[in-house]
Amino acid sequence: MGLDNWLHWTAWFIKSFLMLGISSVLIVVLIKIKWFEGVSVLTFSNWSILLVFLLIYTIASICFCFMMATFFSSASTAAAVTGLVWFITYLPLSFTVKTYETMSLGSKLGWCLISNTAMGFGFKEILGFEGNGEGLQWNNLFKTVSVDSNLTVGAIMLMMLLSSVIYMLICLYVEQIMPGDFGVPKKWNFPFTVSYWCGQKEYVGIEDMSNGSASKASGFLNSIEPFD
Repeated sequence: MGLDNWLHWTAWFIKSFLMLGISSVLIVVLIKIKWFEGVSVLTFSNWSILLVFLLIYTIASICFCFMMATFFSSASTAAAVTGLVWFITYLPLSFTVKTYETMSLGSKLGWCLISNTAMGFGFKEILGFEGNGEGLQWNNLFKTVSVDSNLTVGAIMLMMLLSSVIYMLICLYVEQIMPGDFGVPKKWNFPFTVSYWCGQKEYVGIEDMSNGSASKASGFLNSIEPFD
């Protein structure tokens, strides 16, 4: 008896989240340690919100990898292509360095659906708060760094959570229509069928069968003698 899909994905998510969560904690510790004369990498920012930011980025990263894994049946191919795509997702951050200040809010939020780009935008805003001596705090999570800025760290975190949901929806959808060698693929439009959500089975009558199957079924029914 095999595991349900949701148990399979949940187990992998918990395992990955615990491993990467430990890394996030260590990163926050290194960022907040006062290395020299009471100065740390991010001296003014609250450590708890930095940890939450990194954990949300971790969730988005895990969901992205889950999504990529469903497109391949070979683990080695999936790892190679996912690694390549992972680094490609850093490119929008490089392309928007010079135009960041003039970009519209909608454009920035759209780019934030890519988790690595969102992480870069987030740390850019965090460094802005550090520069004005305020640091990122819970009370300025949804406030802009300056009057000229139009993006907040809170909005970036929400977009990363939204991207996580999108990644997982794509993952679960592709898994159903491309289940691999040992699964039964569903039709591409299965989410829009009543039978999928309500568990109703479609009736298949003789008129819906092929000619060969229909003739066999008719012969079988005719061979049955009625009871007296």
